[in-house]
Amino acid sequence: MAPGGRILAGVLPAKYEKAYLRGFAPSDCTPITGDGVNLPLCWKGGALPPYPTHEPLEIRLTMEKATLFSYTC
Repeated sequence: MAPGGRILAGVLPAKYEKAYLRGFAPSDCTPITGDGVNLPLCWKGGALPPYPTHEPLEIRLTMEKATLFSYTC
């Protein structure tokens, strides 16, 4: 990652909704600012949103001066 780079993530329902889940907006995300593997996404709302497990979710990443090589759930 370039100096000053970061990755933020937001979680929202995958049903074409525009609102992030409460506590899981990019502004609630702890920025990832370093290089590495197995770097967790964390939010003020916790590690996982309190959402029914049978409903699909969408994760939107915002990257500034960063490159993403892989992502797993």
